[in-house]
Amino acid sequence: MTLQLSPLLDSFVAATNGHDADALTACFATDGIVHDEGVTHRGHVAIHAWFEEVVEKYRFRIEVTGVETVNDETVLATRVTGEFPGSPIELRYCLNIGDGKIRGLSIGD
Repeated sequence: MTLQLSPLLDSFVAATNGHDADALTACFATDGIVHDEGVTHRGHVAIHAWFEEVVEKYRFRIEVTGVETVNDETVLATRVTGEFPGSPIELRYCLNIGDGKIRGLSIGD
C-alpha cells in the first residue's frame, strides 16, 4: 500500500532520505521550529545545522507507515533505520503546517 502525502510532505520525506539539508530547510517556514532529542532548533540556519548534524551522526532514512491528523497536526508514523542502537525504531513526526510550509516539527515515539 502506498500512502498519499501532500507535495510538501513528499518533498520533506525525499529531502530527509536524500540527506539534502538545503531541500529539507526549504520545506520549513523561515521561523520554523524543530524539536528533537530534547532540543529546540528555531529558524532556517538552526534547522539546517540540526539536520546536517543528525545525518552525520545517524545516517538514517525514514519510511512513512501511516499518516493522520490529530489536533490540527499532521502525524507521520515512521520506521527509522540508520546507524544507531536499536535500529530500526518507530517514531512519530508531528508537524504543524501553515501557508504551505512546515511551521513546527516534533520528533518522538
